[in-house]
Amino acid sequence: MEALHYLTHDEAGNVTGVGLTPDGSVPPSGAVVCTQEQAKAWQGSTIRQGAIVPPPAEMTKSLALFAEVLNTLNAGLTIKSAGTPSFNGTYPVSQSVIAELGTVAQYIQANGVFPGGAGMLPWDDVNGVPHIIPTLEMFTAVNNAIHNYWVGVKLYRAQVSGVPLPPTTVTIE
Repeated sequence: MEALHYLTHDEAGNVTGVGLTPDGSVPPSGAVVCTQEQAKAWQGSTIRQGAIVPPPAEMTKSLALFAEVLNTLNAGLTIKSAGTPSFNGTYPVSQSVIAELGTVAQYIQANGVFPGGAGMLPWDDVNGVPHIIPTLEMFTAVNNAIHNYWVGVKLYRAQVSGVPLPPTTVTIE
C-alpha cells in the first residue's frame, strides 16, 4: 500500500498536526487524508466539513517570511577574519547571542579589558567549537558584524521597502 498523509484537528477545525502512515494504514479517527503538498503547508489551514481549507494568502505569505527569517538566523553568520584566520567560522545569531555580546561590550567599555582580565575571549561557533578573539579591536569587529546582521534580518522581516536579507558571510580585519 502507498503511504497516506493526514492532518489532525481540534473540535473548532483548527489543524493541530500532520502525520504519515508509511504503510498506508488507516490514519487516526477524525484525521483528514491529504496530499503530501497539503501536509507540508498545513500551518494556518483549517478543516471545514471534512475538507481542508488553506490559510488566507496573506497568512501564507507571513508564514513563509517567518520560516525564511528563522532558517536564515538558524544558519548563523559566517565570519572570515583577514587578520586572524583561525577565527574563520559560522557563528550563531540569536537574541541570547546579541545580549551576551552587549554585556561583554559594556564590560569592555567600563573596564578597558576583556571580562576576567583575560587577554582574549573565546567565542563558540555554531558547532560549539571555541575560537579565540585575541584583541579588543577584533571583538568590536565581531560584535558589529553580528549586530549588523541581526538588524539587517529584522529590517527584512519588517519588510522595510527595498531591504534584502543581508549577506550571510562577512569579512573583518
